[in-house]
Amino acid sequence: MNGNSLQLFDPHKKLIAKSSLSKNRSFKCSIQSAKEVCMTRTINEDHDWLWHVRYVHLNFRSLCHLGSKNLASGLPVLIEHNKSCEICHDY
Repeated sequence: MNGNSLQLFDPHKKLIAKSSLSKNRSFKCSIQSAKEVCMTRTINEDHDWLWHVRYVHLNFRSLCHLGSKNLASGLPVLIEHNKSCEICHDY
């Protein structure tokens, strides 16, 4: 944000969206995507990664804690993974 304008960049410093401050002090953006990523992926590796996606890419340490302490209904005990998924790796 700079003054009355908003610019949104991706991790590679490429401009994604640009907007001006409106009368009601908000920034209105219309974003069109050619490739949908979020919530359209399917993971075939194992069920640990499926739970990682279901919990909005929560880290495995926290997922394992939730499962081992029965803090989340239906969440099994998971194996903690050291590598990150493609989406988490970009952030």
